[in-house]
Amino acid sequence: MKAVPIWVKAIAVYYLGMAIYAVHAILLILWDLFMNALTPNTHMIPVAPNAAAQYVNSPFFIIGLFGGGIIFGVFFSSLGIGLWNGKKWARIISILLAGLGVLLAVWTLTNGGILSGGITLILNSIVGAYLLLNKDVKAAFK
Repeated sequence: MKAVPIWVKAIAVYYLGMAIYAVHAILLILWDLFMNALTPNTHMIPVAPNAAAQYVNSPFFIIGLFGGGIIFGVFFSSLGIGLWNGKKWARIISILLAGLGVLLAVWTLTNGGILSGGITLILNSIVGAYLLLNKDVKAAFK
C-alpha cells in the first residue's frame, strides 16, 4: 500500500474540522437555550415568537439537536480518520459527499446563490475529481 497523498490528508483534516464544527454549533445552541432559561428573552439566536418557538424549547428538539450533533461529529471524525489512514470506504463516501455537494451547489446556483453556489461547485468538483481520478490516490486506497 502506498502512502496517502498529502492532499488526501488535507481533505481528512477538513472533515475533522467539520466534526469539531458540528459539535461546537450544537453546544452553542444548547448554551443559548440554557441561558434563555435563566434569563428569558435573551436568545443569541433569534427565535420567532410564534408557534415555531414552542418546538425550539421542546425537550425532544433539544435531545434531537444534541444527538444529531454527536452523530455528525462521529461521522465526520470517522471519515477524516479513515481518509488519513487510507481506508477505501472513506474514499468512496468522500466521493459520494462531493457528488452530493455538486448537486446542492447546482441547486443553489439555480436559486440565486451565485457566489456560494459557485464556490461550492468548484470545491466539490475538485475534491470529487481528485479522489476519483488521481492515480496516486487510487493506488493509496487499494
